[in-house]
Amino acid sequence: MGLTLIESMTGLDLTFVRFLLFALVVWVGVTLLLGFLSGWVSLAGEYRTSKPFSGDWWGLKSAYMGPLGPLGSMRNCLNIGANQAGLYLSVFFVFRPGHPPLFIPWDDITVEDEKGIFFRNMVFHFRRVPSVLLRVRESLGREIISQGKIIPRDAA
Repeated sequence: MGLTLIESMTGLDLTFVRFLLFALVVWVGVTLLLGFLSGWVSLAGEYRTSKPFSGDWWGLKSAYMGPLGPLGSMRNCLNIGANQAGLYLSVFFVFRPGHPPLFIPWDDITVEDEKGIFFRNMVFHFRRVPSVLLRVRESLGREIISQGKIIPRDAA
């Protein structure tokens, strides 16, 4: 009679498989936690989308999100899209747990300029989730808002 896959594995093989499973569980747990801490989960409660996006696209960009400042950093993993209808946000696929794609209509967005320590930024505010902010470099922010009707923050 043949051995099953598990029975044929040596102790080293099983240790490696257990390590991979543990690493996967930790990775998913950390990305879920970051989804909560950054405010992404709150935004998903209002703006989650499953529709494909069509419009201008900026891949693997950096931004700060939520109340955590640098702890809510999304470095080179944020995909941003913009069209006449609104703003699309998604993350690189390995960070997807806890971060479903979002589509936010322009009517729900206000933007303000902000002078950072080293750079000028643009801060996006979301009407239905006012506690969550999206902070991007000014040059990227200007490209994004050129796609839609944006309300300056002090006019809102």
